[in-house]
Amino acid sequence: MGLNKLHTRRTRTKTAVAGLVAAGLLGLGLPAVAQTGNTVDSVEFFNSRTGEYYRTDITTEITAIDQNAVASGWARTGQTYRLWRTQAD
Repeated sequence: MGLNKLHTRRTRTKTAVAGLVAAGLLGLGLPAVAQTGNTVDSVEFFNSRTGEYYRTDITTEITAIDQNAVASGWARTGQTYRLWRTQAD
């Protein structure tokens, strides 16, 4: 899957989840996702050509973006986010 398609899919998913949280819908008796206790850091990138942000916790993606940063316009922002793995991961 190309980086642009992956970015679009993840952005839609994160936007949908953020909307549910903001609306308070996650606390209305919907089943919770069990966390495993394992955490991982998600790295944030910014594309100076398109003005888009992208976050990933996948090591191979992080490495690929870092290796092609100059040619692709992507650069790390310096921000990381702690993610908790779930049983679905």
